[in-house]
Amino acid sequence: MPRSDAARPTPLFWVTSGLLAGQAAAAGGGGAAWQWLPTLSALGLLGLWRGGYAVAAVWPLALALLAAAAGHWQVDRLLRPTFPTDHVQRLAGTRLVLRGTLAEPPVRRPAKTRLVIDAAAVRRGAEWQPAQGRVMVTLRAAAQPWQRGDGVEAMLELRRPRNFGNPGEFDFEAYLARRGIYVTAFAASDQAWQRTPVASGWMSGLERWRERVARTIERSVDPRVAPIVGALLVGDAIALPPDVRERYARAGVSHVLSISGLHVGLVAGAAYGLLRWLLARSERALLHANVPKLAMAAGLAPVALYAAIAGSNVATIRSELMGVLVVAAVLLDRPRDWLAPLAAAALAISLLWPGALSEISFQLSFVAVLAIVLGMRRVTAWWDAWEEAHLVRLRGQRWRWVRWLVLAEAVTVCASLGTAPLTAWHFNQVSLIALLTNPVVAPLLGLVCVGIGLIAAVAVAVAPAAAPPLFAAMGLVVWAADVVVRWCAAVPGGSVRVVTPSPLELALLYGALAALLLPRRPQRRAVLLLCLAGLAADVAYWTAQRTMRGVLQVTFVSVGQGDCAVVEFPGSAVMVVDGGGLSGDFDVGRQVVAPFLWRRKIAHVDTLVLSHPGSDDSSC
Repeated sequence: MPRSDAARPTPLFWVTSGLLAGQAAAAGGGGAAWQWLPTLSALGLLGLWRGGYAVAAVWPLALALLAAAAGHWQVDRLLRPTFPTDHVQRLAGTRLVLRGTLAEPPVRRPAKTRLVIDAAAVRRGAEWQPAQGRVMVTLRAAAQPWQRGDGVEAMLELRRPRNFGNPGEFDFEAYLARRGIYVTAFAASDQAWQRTPVASGWMSGLERWRERVARTIERSVDPRVAPIVGALLVGDAIALPPDVRERYARAGVSHVLSISGLHVGLVAGAAYGLLRWLLARSERALLHANVPKLAMAAGLAPVALYAAIAGSNVATIRSELMGVLVVAAVLLDRPRDWLAPLAAAALAISLLWPGALSEISFQLSFVAVLAIVLGMRRVTAWWDAWEEAHLVRLRGQRWRWVRWLVLAEAVTVCASLGTAPLTAWHFNQVSLIALLTNPVVAPLLGLVCVGIGLIAAVAVAVAPAAAPPLFAAMGLVVWAADVVVRWCAAVPGGSVRVVTPSPLELALLYGALAALLLPRRPQRRAVLLLCLAGLAADVAYWTAQRTMRGVLQVTFVSVGQGDCAVVEFPGSAVMVVDGGGLSGDFDVGRQVVAPFLWRRKIAHVDTLVLSHPGSDDSSC
């Protein structure tokens, strides 16, 4: 007997899952086998057409395979492209004059500025030749007020980006390729460059507004917290000092420093509550409109304003898409299913930005929301059963506050547990005190500060004199939240530094977390025990490898212009010889050597040797 339509999974989940699987396979180096997916999908669809409901189980697989083939082709085309004859990548290693336009807003860091230029023409002699492709230029000192859309003409020496070549390192080449960048350049200054300001338009007006907001923040806010205010409001998290990043990571609240679903959700919730309260004061609105739906639709305006100020990033776009889809579902009286808009947002972002799955922000953002959605279903069901068993609802109104507090903390627990394996994978750190820090810091920085900041940002455009006091007030709230973060980050044992988990370990960890969501106790216990047994065997294997090694192993680590050797002696002792080094603010010890050690499950270095004094050893 065929299943009812209600029981069938929506095609959206199969398409999204297939697309992400195909993109992940391409990012991991999956080869020609994926070319057979369209053929397999076509055969599956043919069988479905010929067999009707008898083979109805085939169509989800066929859809997933087609989506996987499309996703694989998308990412493979970016990571392993065939360049046309006039692409700038073919000119790498050449010094030339490049003419083009700025494709993205400038990224300003304390010691450098990065510009992405869409090439239009190049000149190596007397004549200009047409060119295409993007070039990322790193400027040591930017003297001109660059904006997206500006025309530029500059003398540059093009080069191909490269990785260090160490196992488990950050794939810088793929990171740029996903943005369509295959050529880089470096310049000490832009004073000799020719700049053609962008013509007036809504995009240039928006960029100028964001610049005015950023400058007003710099003038109005205490310099110690101004970078945090800028990160919260205009998405300028890159300008954050390393000690601030480390402090917030130890406290488990790094997510509040980048504009994400937390901020967008808090803005949307506050706007909905305020608008519903205001509309409820109007008798006409109550009589002629559905006030909750009207407030929810109008609440998208502050969200759009916040997104316009913050710029475009994966977490912000995901939150906007989910918000629009949820509001549309409510307005159309569709069933409320948080997984559907989440899958739709992932599908849209993956189609618009192929390879976004490999971005840290994509992974953390979607995994956090997925953990909250699935985990809160389980927690809510458990709490409702406990309330029913203990007749809690008959004990007075104060128990509503208890319920709210329990569920609010459960959201933090679900998000923290869901993202913990990923933070260990990417950052080698897991914050245990995050469960105490988030309920205090997240509302202060994500609701109070952003609310004040949005009003101040509007004031920058319509009443400039009122903006500085508002930004100063926002700075005071940020300072108070930062004091809490400092206390929590200083708690001994509040944050644990961990070695990099392997893909198998990640799978076992998420398998154990998924087991907690299973409805039946025997299944839950069996899956959990199986995953824990696998983790125990894995820990035993690596412990034996690290403590009972019988041979001497020497690994030379690529660190750029310097040298580095990791010596693993018989037993467990480890010695690091030199740390290599590059000029500028690039910390080789933190960003190259340490990830290699953590991947090797080395959490402690017994001996550090410097073969000679020099700047190339300072980073170690």
